[in-house]
Amino acid sequence: MRYTAFGRKTGPRVCEYALGTANFGTGWGAGAEPDEARRIFDRFAEAGGTFLDSADSYLAALDVQLTDEQYARLDKASAMPLGVPHEGVAGSLGHLQGGDAGSVIAPGVPVA
Repeated sequence: MRYTAFGRKTGPRVCEYALGTANFGTGWGAGAEPDEARRIFDRFAEAGGTFLDSADSYLAALDVQLTDEQYARLDKASAMPLGVPHEGVAGSLGHLQGGDAGSVIAPGVPVA
């Protein structure tokens, strides 16, 4: 797995491939069943994956919960928090339109 710095100033290293979790769960009428989603996650973590796309809009379809052990494997591989809270679309848009980027604080603890 190849890694790159995420951001010019912060520098956490993440893998160059992201695992999109929109297909985790069948609430949309399609997608991976819970056991299959866990196998996908495990394979990604085993390969050194550290970058998850887990947008909150996916929660409507999400009927999969990853185990603490699976999160621990990913956290060990990445040594960075799993999830950074945000202010939703409006907050993100404000930052993109010239908000103070220095006001964004990444927690030192994973956010559930």
